[in-house]
Amino acid sequence: MEPLLANVRAKTSELYGFLEPTVGPYVKTAGDAIGRLAANGRTLAAEAGEKLRTLSKEVPVGGGTTLHDVLFGDQEAQVRMMVSCKQCCGSGFARQCRGSEPT
Repeated sequence: MEPLLANVRAKTSELYGFLEPTVGPYVKTAGDAIGRLAANGRTLAAEAGEKLRTLSKEVPVGGGTTLHDVLFGDQEAQVRMMVSCKQCCGSGFARQCRGSEPT
């Protein structure tokens, strides 16, 4: 990601060289507004994800499972496995877990 950002910054500074000096403050203001908009978008996406996790627990899909189980079940099982393995032997990786061996 860093090379991409470096390239964008280089292109942006190159663009600023072609602009009239009076336009610079407007471009900076627009850039700041776009940055704030992107940050707000990330926040909204995170909130929507949390809401989806919460509400999906209430949607049955049959067979005693919920939409939450279908969407997030495997992911949460992997996290539980990593946590239990980390507590068990400290590796944090189920494939490397040595069971109840002392570390």
